[in-house]
Amino acid sequence: MACRNAIWKGPLVADCVQIDNGVLIAGGNIDGQIILRGAQIGDDCNALTGNGLQLSGPFILRRSHLRGDVDLIRSQLGAGIRAENSTIDGNACGFYAESARIDGDFILTAARISAGLSIAHAHILGRVDATGSTVSAPQTAIAARSLNVEQGFDLVDTHLSGTLDIEGAEIGKGLRAEGLEVNSGTTAITAGGITIAGSWDLARSKLVGAMNFP
Repeated sequence: MACRNAIWKGPLVADCVQIDNGVLIAGGNIDGQIILRGAQIGDDCNALTGNGLQLSGPFILRRSHLRGDVDLIRSQLGAGIRAENSTIDGNACGFYAESARIDGDFILTAARISAGLSIAHAHILGRVDATGSTVSAPQTAIAARSLNVEQGFDLVDTHLSGTLDIEGAEIGKGLRAEGLEVNSGTTAITAGGITIAGSWDLARSKLVGAMNFP
């Protein structure tokens, strides 16, 4: 399904749809919302390509299974992302929203993501919530270097196979990481130059790997 550089008003709704060749909406300008609840999408490369997407409403991927990467680099999302209970079987980068601007929350609760999650250099006006999620990657599970998130970062009971990189991040209203588990062969958390307006709670956490605060 290809809609490169498309401009339209109104929602794009594809509940319970199966798309074998991926979704291409790169560069689109959508005055509405995208809803892909219960979708089965993928082509073993990029399941969803939306780099540079401009979307005024929410991006909803609840209970979906995506085979391939989700690319939202440099996208502008006016009402946040919700991907609760979704599975992303990534290849190269998993779910990447580097340098995105998200005017709302980024919700990935109870999700399973392989090949990592990247929100490096993103600006998120709401909060990031990955409570209860599992994220794996050969090196960096969550790349949030130079992230700016205004309403908090929640990693409660989150399981990471790979490093949590929050170096240079600016986090408002605290970092909640109670019960966080990080299993890394090298560095569990890299957090040099981080700024947190609020508390950093690591109660019950289990970190396998070094803590790097250069």
